[in-house]
Amino acid sequence: MAAPYSVDLRQKILLALAEGGKSQREIAVLFHVSQTFVESLLRQVRATGRIEPKPAAGGPPPRLDEQARQRLREWLAEQPDLTLEELVERLQRECGIHVCVSLVCRVLQDLGLPRKKKTLHATEHDTNRVRQARQAYRNDIAGLPAERFKFIDESGANIAMTPTFGRAARGERVPDAVPNNHGDNITILGSLSWTGLEAVMTINGEPPRKSRRLQHLRKWSHEEEINKIFAGGHGACSAPGLREQGTVRVAVGGD
Repeated sequence: MAAPYSVDLRQKILLALAEGGKSQREIAVLFHVSQTFVESLLRQVRATGRIEPKPAAGGPPPRLDEQARQRLREWLAEQPDLTLEELVERLQRECGIHVCVSLVCRVLQDLGLPRKKKTLHATEHDTNRVRQARQAYRNDIAGLPAERFKFIDESGANIAMTPTFGRAARGERVPDAVPNNHGDNITILGSLSWTGLEAVMTINGEPPRKSRRLQHLRKWSHEEEINKIFAGGHGACSAPGLREQGTVRVAVGGD
């Protein structure tokens, strides 16, 4: 809905009408408003003596009231991956409300509950053994200075990688080309610290098993890079479980 015209503009229109010399149509053209608005403004002033915009009349009540919206919040808090169709079915079955999918989608946007990609983790991470191991690790490193931590992580690439989305006019495709034979993947292992990326190595093929990551790093061709990674530091991979590696304590995952 468009915003109402300002009080300042209304005052100027009324002043122009009071001065005379111009018709309502000419004044409407001068101030870029409709003649109907000029006429209704005059009627309002004569009837009430006020020039402020009238309060909004309201409109039909929302199809999904606050109680129904709260039910949507509760259902999604319990099961975040419910589809729009499943939510529509629940509203009909449990609340007796018949709505369409598009309305539920708009309501979820208004509630700040947009559709998102899941952040998945292994179910084993929720076991008591893993939770205790993680807590023990946190307690063990709590007193260590942050600058001594080295995190080893991985990424991958190949020559066929390209963004999967683009933009084009409605009804047209977004054409692109990638090599049919993209060759081997390149695995990138790197050492991260609070100052940024410190050292990188690449491996042809798929990522190595987690227990072999440190073996790959220790075979680095430049010994000074190894010292840069491990010298006096505490390394970590992105999985639980502690394993001693010489003078460096490293967190690695199971295979």
